[in-house]
Amino acid sequence: GQYGAQGKQWVGASLGAGREAYEILSATPLDVHFTNLGGSVFYQRWLTAHTAAMVRFDYEHKLTAYRRRGITLSYRVEF
Repeated sequence: GQYGAQGKQWVGASLGAGREAYEILSATPLDVHFTNLGGSVFYQRWLTAHTAAMVRFDYEHKLTAYRRRGITLSYRVEF
């Protein structure tokens, strides 16, 4: 969900979960199955009437494979 006002600031978050599966075709085929959990949170603030800055934190966990964490900083200009 998200909460905020256009031209002022926004804050939001999302959560997700699911499964993925595929088969790698090779001399010895391999079936791959992952359970995935993840989420993100962001904050965006307008600096002027046409510019905004945003920070976003992401997290993803493939339970049997890896974890990924990320931070994104961005600057936005509207024309």
